[in-house]
Amino acid sequence: MEESGNCVQMLADDRQGGVNSQRPEWVRVDTAIKLFGISRSKIYELITDRRIKSFCLRERDRVKGIRLISYDSLSEFLESQARAQEETSVLWTHR
Repeated sequence: MEESGNCVQMLADDRQGGVNSQRPEWVRVDTAIKLFGISRSKIYELITDRRIKSFCLRERDRVKGIRLISYDSLSEFLESQARAQEETSVLWTHR
């Protein structure tokens, strides 16, 4: 679990203009939940619907592994949802 804490710290540094200005490329599900405030079930729904990039990192012939999510794909998905919602609200206000 220390890894997910590092990802959170990395983003906190980035927001504050700290030394570590890189975002993680891949995050674990628990980290995505903390960073983006999305429920676990919603994240897996987005993965199932192929709306965000994800893969399971596991050793050969193993059933269990580590689910990793593309930080950028999740961020871009949320941005697209926010833009769509803004466009919808603009349409309603101009009627």
